[in-house]
Order: sequence, then C-alpha cells, then structure tokens
Amino acid sequence: MAQAAADHKKQENVQSWIKEGTDKLTQRSFNINEIMGNFERDWSGQIINREHVLRQNHFRDREGMVVNEKGYLIDATTGDVRSRYTFEVVFKNHEMTGRTRCDLPLPYRLESYNFNPHHCFGNFDFDDKQNPIILKDKNGIRIDKNLRHVNSVGWLIDKYGNIVDN
Repeated sequence: MAQAAADHKKQENVQSWIKEGTDKLTQRSFNINEIMGNFERDWSGQIINREHVLRQNHFRDREGMVVNEKGYLIDATTGDVRSRYTFEVVFKNHEMTGRTRCDLPLPYRLESYNFNPHHCFGNFDFDDKQNPIILKDKNGIRIDKNLRHVNSVGWLIDKYGNIVDN
C-alpha cells in the first residue's frame, strides 16, 4: 500500500513537471556544468572533498559566487539555482526536491550532461488537463503512439524498465 502511494506521488511529480515546466521541455539540452560552481573536480566531475571545500569557503566557489551544499550556483536571496553564463534562473528553489533539499528535479537528476527530455518522452496525445494519454497494447503493456514501451508517466523504457532515449 505504501509503495502504491509512493508510485502515485512520483507520477504526480513528473506530471506536474510536464505541465508546469513546458519552458524546460522546449530547452534544447541541459548540462549540469551550466549550474555548477567553479571548483576543482575529479575524473567523474564531482567536487573534490566537497563538504570540506564548501564549508571552508563559506559556500562560495573559486570566483566568489554563492553556491548551495551540492555546489550549484544560487541566487543569494531566493535560493534559486541559476546559470553560470546568463545568471537566469534554471530551477526555482521550490523545485529542488529529493533526499536533500538541493537535489535536481527529475529527470535532470538522472541525466545531467546534455540531456534532452524530448528524446526520452513518448509520443502522446494529451487530455484537457495536459496529461499524456498512455495507450496499452493487447497484452496490457503501456505504449506510446509509435508503439514503443513507456512507463506509467510516459517515459520510454527498455525491457528492464530503465528510462531510455529514442
């Protein structure tokens, strides 16, 4: 029962992201480097000794820009995550969800480098509330209009249930 409630909450979160985030859906791509502060990083792109470095520098990067506990550049007054290049808000503070308050929203949390959500979302018609109309094949498996397998919220999946791109 608790798992069903958690799955329903995940579905609501993704659907609200789709409805409220149409400007994000039209973005060509997302790259985490656009919102990351200037820090020394390891081979995987992680800030070296992140917690120590952030506290030592009072949550500022090497250029003196304010960052949060993940190292993302933020607006000092609102807490909104901003672009390092244009200074525009990329994610509002209230969108930051997850285990800690500063995790990126889905699906950016899963794919951080040159992610284009159009490549991962199925092809659907939408109802009057802008929810995707997910079809089912004769076996009851969820599909999009192109007969590709999708999950309960419309992301393309492989045979193991992993989100994939087209």
